[in-house]
Amino acid sequence: MEQIDQTLIERYLADELTLSERNEVERRAKDDAQFRKDLTEYKLSLEALKLTQRDELINRFRQRDKILDKKNNNERGGKRVSFSWLAVAATVSVLVAWYFIYAPPLQTIDQAHNDTKDSTEIVQNLPVVIDTIKTNAPKIEDKQPARKKRTTQELYAENFEPYKDDTMDPTSRSGEEDLKPRDRFLLNYWEGNSKEAQAAFNDMSAADQQNDNYRFIYANVLMSLNKTNEASLMLAGIIQNHKSAFTSEAYFYLALCNLKSGKIDDCIKNLNLYLKNSNILKGKKANIILTDLN
Repeated sequence: MEQIDQTLIERYLADELTLSERNEVERRAKDDAQFRKDLTEYKLSLEALKLTQRDELINRFRQRDKILDKKNNNERGGKRVSFSWLAVAATVSVLVAWYFIYAPPLQTIDQAHNDTKDSTEIVQNLPVVIDTIKTNAPKIEDKQPARKKRTTQELYAENFEPYKDDTMDPTSRSGEEDLKPRDRFLLNYWEGNSKEAQAAFNDMSAADQQNDNYRFIYANVLMSLNKTNEASLMLAGIIQNHKSAFTSEAYFYLALCNLKSGKIDDCIKNLNLYLKNSNILKGKKANIILTDLN
């Protein structure tokens, strides 16, 4: 039996568990044959210990009666007291022995618990037994240390990475001097060269610079350069226009800009709007951020 199971069984039989913990023990006893066997054996061991302690107590009574008999040889009632104590102790021992020999085997976890409670009630007048059981039961702290919440800056750093998918992989790999500004922009972005990508975007035609697909990529470039305020304005415009193939993902990156700026309410709102879309790529990260913020 593992130490954690032994501790759990001891607390269960001592009636020290919470309601949820008791329900979990009872569920395991029904589903786990080995755990049910361990529970039954431990209960029987506990009862055997109590029986042994009763026998020790009876022996103490006998020793005490012998001393009293020596002091009161002339008193007729001395032996009657001794015989009375022995009769009571013998009766209790016979009843307990009969229970272990003839009582039906443990059927359910509820019966096991009820048997334990009955046995405890029998020996409530024997403080030695009760104190021994409670002293041997280790205490388990139910409280778990609170997880330290991450700051908005930490959340941003952990969850931001420039957006990439297979459709953005540049098809041309020739020398950069032979590429058009638009192709040079996409190539540098794909390879993580943010400053070069920014310079290439500025060389692009006005029509390309107004294309929301390229503007979404450029917003990621700005975020890589810690220019989140400028990026957030561009992302908000992309969402409002609703023309880009990346409109859904723009909600997530706008939420990250809100997070970096400490605008928690706006961040939560945009993350929830983002999660309402289908075929999104950052759903797991969005849920992680929401969990930390709530």
